[in-house]
Amino acid sequence: PYILIKEEEEEEEEEDVEIRDTDHLLLATKTEDDISHLEVYVYEPEDHNLYVHHDIMLPSFPLCVEWIGYSFDETKPFGNMAAVGTLDPEIEIWNLDVLDVMFPQAILGESKKSKKSKKSKSRHVDSVLSLSWNANHSNVLASGSADKTVKLWDLSSQTAVASLDYHKDKVQAVQWNEKQSAILLTGSYDKTAVCADVRDVESKTQPTWNLPADVECLKWNPFDENKFLVSLENGHVMYADVRQPGQFIFTLNAHDDKPVSALDWNYKLPNIFITGAVDKTVKIWDLATGSPSCIDSKDLEVGKVFASSFCCDSPFLFAAGGNKGKIKVMDLLNVNSTRPIFQEKAKEMNIPIPERPIHDQMNSMELDSSSDESHDEIGH
Repeated sequence: PYILIKEEEEEEEEEDVEIRDTDHLLLATKTEDDISHLEVYVYEPEDHNLYVHHDIMLPSFPLCVEWIGYSFDETKPFGNMAAVGTLDPEIEIWNLDVLDVMFPQAILGESKKSKKSKKSKSRHVDSVLSLSWNANHSNVLASGSADKTVKLWDLSSQTAVASLDYHKDKVQAVQWNEKQSAILLTGSYDKTAVCADVRDVESKTQPTWNLPADVECLKWNPFDENKFLVSLENGHVMYADVRQPGQFIFTLNAHDDKPVSALDWNYKLPNIFITGAVDKTVKIWDLATGSPSCIDSKDLEVGKVFASSFCCDSPFLFAAGGNKGKIKVMDLLNVNSTRPIFQEKAKEMNIPIPERPIHDQMNSMELDSSSDESHDEIGH
């Protein structure tokens, strides 16, 4: 990112906000004492150091955050934005390259009416629970809402171009398929997952999977565009193939009946995925044999795990956040139980293993809150 710095700031202050090519960035949201923020973290892998680079005050309790590479400036090919869904029906887009920003770059679904409408095709009328940016079409954003609908947004015009209403309850999760840019996966509290082709939004026969519990998260397999994981409120994780609607490859009791509120694939190493739950544990799984096996399970002391994600650029790093108001970054090369496994997998994929000091420890950035009202969302 290119951080804008006020001219009057001294050189020392410029060094404080400098972001190096080797740094990793992480997005999180936090609410404390009824005040909510979007926070931009920097992780320095060489020093195992995590710190808040800058933050942005939010108008309402945040429920989801999504990084967006779209640029609202026609002179720039790429942007560095964050979309935030909250208890309010609007979606705010914030420019992460500007420090001390007071107003969002854009507000999607803003209404002039003071009262909530019962239904609208042009905006949400209830809380925004999930967001997914389409990397293949950078001006497209999908959102899922408590109003039971999925909206497709054109960021260039800042309008909703389609409204999908095939779910019968709150839409908890949405994700675009990175290989098939018109395919959108959605999951709901109506205990279904749906694979929609947005080129035919009027179709009522989208592939559907009936589930035993409410959906918490869902993720496409980055190494197999036809398969996805879906995590559920009952502690299960299910694996499915879009070519076999309604069927499942396996069902995994990942967290003993506790809601699996975090789910992500490793983007560099095939068959590796992570789960996190309100049982306060994070687990790493391997699908190399076709059946999931648990590589490691840890209580990261973040409380109930609300979100956990692998780093897009490094297969050895992941972050987790929870209701204690803490965020932790773990380097799997620094953990005795996972180091040999990940070193071997990296060699198989010809991925360089970074040369840095090995310490059997976890790296954390602790926030001054232990309230159950704190809420963290991890983004890339």
